[in-house]
Amino acid sequence: MIQSDFQAEQAVIGDIILAPEKTLSQALHELSGEEFQATQFRTLFGIFRELFREKKPIDAVTVLAKAGEEYQNTVLDAAQNVPTLSNFPEYLRILKENFKRRKAFEKAMELMQNLESADLSQCLSDSLEISRSLMQEDKVRTISAKDGFLDFCERKEK
Repeated sequence: MIQSDFQAEQAVIGDIILAPEKTLSQALHELSGEEFQATQFRTLFGIFRELFREKKPIDAVTVLAKAGEEYQNTVLDAAQNVPTLSNFPEYLRILKENFKRRKAFEKAMELMQNLESADLSQCLSDSLEISRSLMQEDKVRTISAKDGFLDFCERKEK
């Protein structure tokens, strides 16, 4: 099994908590949340997204207000253990690369099971999925012009 890089996941969360104005837009643009293998980090990332959509500040206090006190150690550890803010793009890269590896590994396990029982066309399809998951370029999230304009207007009004 491909292991997650707990430190990279924690660094991304810690950097966002410490400097959301410098990190959050890039993280929201490049990540969906599923890249986090640790469920507590995936949950916190979802809270960041929620707070951003609600146009509320993001810091340890606001995040814990939504997440609950059971996340206090996770939030504080992430903020305290982040090595540096300047390496945030590299932490994102590590996170995304490990996600691609995990997805490819999952597909490889399916291929191994199918090699024993499925027809060869299914095996070929599985092997192509493995290649696609490793070669996959970063997805850019797009929205329609209408949604972008409406979001802009809504933000402008507030």
